[in-house]
Amino acid sequence: DTAFNNKIYEQSLIHKFKLKLLINIICKYSEVILCESKVGKNEIINFFSVNQNKIVTRYNLPNKNFRELSNKPKAPLDNFKELNNKKYLLLPSRWGQYKNQSRVILALDKYNKESREKLLLVLTGVGDEIEKINHFLKEKNISNNNICIFDSVSSEQLVILYQNAYALIFPSLLGPTSLPLFEALENNCPIITSNLEGHLEVLGTAAIYVDPMSEKSIFDSLKSLNENIIKDLKIKMEKRRAILINSHEKKNGYKIYTIYLIILNKLAIRVNF
Repeated sequence: DTAFNNKIYEQSLIHKFKLKLLINIICKYSEVILCESKVGKNEIINFFSVNQNKIVTRYNLPNKNFRELSNKPKAPLDNFKELNNKKYLLLPSRWGQYKNQSRVILALDKYNKESREKLLLVLTGVGDEIEKINHFLKEKNISNNNICIFDSVSSEQLVILYQNAYALIFPSLLGPTSLPLFEALENNCPIITSNLEGHLEVLGTAAIYVDPMSEKSIFDSLKSLNENIIKDLKIKMEKRRAILINSHEKKNGYKIYTIYLIILNKLAIRVNF
């Protein structure tokens, strides 16, 4: 986690210092470091001068249970009656600055005011922060008619939401990668996300990228969505998913690989992987 170096995510200097110090200590005394992307690996090497031979890169793909649920036939929105026959964007995350829900809501409000066809926004996993969301809507004078909030959903329900969504919208301020991107990919749900290096590494051309600091960029991405774009994205997503799964399977023995790496490091043998 190199969030301390993020220039657009507001943090106190004390928090940045503590986080950097903590990660430096962890990296220094770790036998092996698991990174979720090549971007993350390079950041660790650059910030903490870590020997690259003790860093293992492995994408944070959904677990077996989630993949099994995703591979079941597409289920209807029986438990989400308010979403039936509606186009909706899915944003699964706790409410917070770095998840960028506020800019999404502002961009969506503008879109719905200018478009004949309305889009809903589904927020899940917000926990006990519904009051904060309602306060934000009131402060910005935005109606909640086009926003559906679920404080928590089961994995099965989340898969159903992905499978029926118009798109995942996830313009996070922090990376290098994020689990919802992999979950959406698993369910062939079109993705709108921030143009972070880690996101680009994982998704390639299989997503629509936005400047997470720009409401206009997010708004433009909503305007650009149409059936032809979505069809093209889904084809690219299937290919991208196959590439990631193939890479994952090749490293399926990463636990054994990690053990060997620990032993080799302890023996101070330099090996290039």
